[in-house]
Amino acid sequence: AALGGGHVLFDRHRGPRTAQEQIVEHCLSKLDDHERYAEYWWRDEWMNLDAHRDADEVLARSEHTLRFPRFGHVLYLDLGLQARGPTVIFDDGGQGVKKMEQVLVIPACTGRLLRFKGDRFHAVPRPTLAYLDPSQGGSNDVLWTRKRKKGDGSCDE
Repeated sequence: AALGGGHVLFDRHRGPRTAQEQIVEHCLSKLDDHERYAEYWWRDEWMNLDAHRDADEVLARSEHTLRFPRFGHVLYLDLGLQARGPTVIFDDGGQGVKKMEQVLVIPACTGRLLRFKGDRFHAVPRPTLAYLDPSQGGSNDVLWTRKRKKGDGSCDE
């Protein structure tokens, strides 16, 4: 198990074989996404996931070439009461983060499907505001936009 959960490369030409793959297929079909492969994983707990870009690691090792997916997706299913970890997307234009100029902070809300350009750095910080808190190694020198999680668990759009 990776990252406290599981990790799968789903070949959509073979069709869904599990409930998770049925959900992935349904979401991607509704988005008119026809890519053959979908990589998905899940976690059983909220833990820090450092900023990274999703890339074809096999291609990177064998041909020293970085290839990114067209889109990244996060589907929030069943969140525990203590799950506070937002997804943070660094709007870096796919160029890499040298200085944070804009950060999008998307709260974890049950049922939310997040879609973003696949070459963007993204993270799940723990503590929640680690990238903005100098005591956690972050910086307050950033413009950022956030969607607020309301007391009833719903989110601002």
